[in-house]
Amino acid sequence: MLRLRWLRILAMKVRLMIKERIYAVVDLETTGPKQDGSDKIIQFSCDFVQSNKIVNHFSTLINPGMPIPAEVKKLTGIKNKDVRYAPYFDEVAGTIYAMLQNTTFVAHNVNFDYSFLSSELERAGYPELELPMMDTVQLTQIIYPTLVSYRLIDVSKYLQLSHIHPHKADSDTKATAELLINLKKRIETFPLILLQRLAKMGDSLIAQTGEFFNEVYLNKKDREEKLPNDLMVVEDIVLKRPKLIDEKISK
Repeated sequence: MLRLRWLRILAMKVRLMIKERIYAVVDLETTGPKQDGSDKIIQFSCDFVQSNKIVNHFSTLINPGMPIPAEVKKLTGIKNKDVRYAPYFDEVAGTIYAMLQNTTFVAHNVNFDYSFLSSELERAGYPELELPMMDTVQLTQIIYPTLVSYRLIDVSKYLQLSHIHPHKADSDTKATAELLINLKKRIETFPLILLQRLAKMGDSLIAQTGEFFNEVYLNKKDREEKLPNDLMVVEDIVLKRPKLIDEKISK
């Protein structure tokens, strides 16, 4: 009887884990920005985030079948000798395509990574990617609106995220994954009325980026919430309550 009950509890936990969104945080290093087949991927990295934790990681150098331009070598530190014996994209395309299924694709400037990767997968004979996608640049701009720069290297420094080798895909994905977790934890502290406003702006954001706010709002909306004393609502906008300063007038 106890074993049966335990199995039911375990099955329920498994179902909850399956329903929990998995974010595939991706970064590519390429020989250039062109997506007509003339530029190629030289490194693919992906960190999988679930329940505010990095749960898995995959990274590989890729032989582009062409010399790496000097400016790319300088930027990424990846040299021709590093990719000489690396697999060609066609050899890893199936693995990449399979691991991304049933995930939400996340990147810092997501439109580039998503469209470049999708184009290369199609050239390798796989279907076009059809994944929900979110952009951490736009999320950071909304959640930290006063930052001077939204480059990953600058955001990482501001938030004290680990980013050992900027412009190398494995380091960039780890920094972006940690950024995503930071953003999620931060919005979980937002007042419900603010989350509701952010969720409503979803249609004006890149792809499915707005779902990031909507998920947290839906999880919190049925809970009773008391607004902190230092906050106030004015026409559905949450503001800091002004402090009255008692000044003594000297005679």
